[in-house]
Amino acid sequence: FFCWLETLQIHQLQGITTVEIAKYYDYLLQRKSSRTGQNIKQKSIHDHMRNLQAYLGYLLEIGTIKVSPASHLKFSYPNEKVERIIFTQSEIQEL
Repeated sequence: FFCWLETLQIHQLQGITTVEIAKYYDYLLQRKSSRTGQNIKQKSIHDHMRNLQAYLGYLLEIGTIKVSPASHLKFSYPNEKVERIIFTQSEIQEL
């Protein structure tokens, strides 16, 4: 997040507004995975935004910022279904 802020020439925590939070969310939607080359998953985006919201809440709590630009934002958990393969005991033994 901080490297991304530097590309916008924002170097102070007080310079973060809801506009930057929304732009960061849009950036994450377009961001490619370094491993797969595809867009990062919705769960990863959700985790990034939730962690950012928690960090800004902490800064508010300790008095570093006066208002959290992410305090009113709600991030719903993505409904992505991940197909899981469950191995039998014999298949595990073969591994």
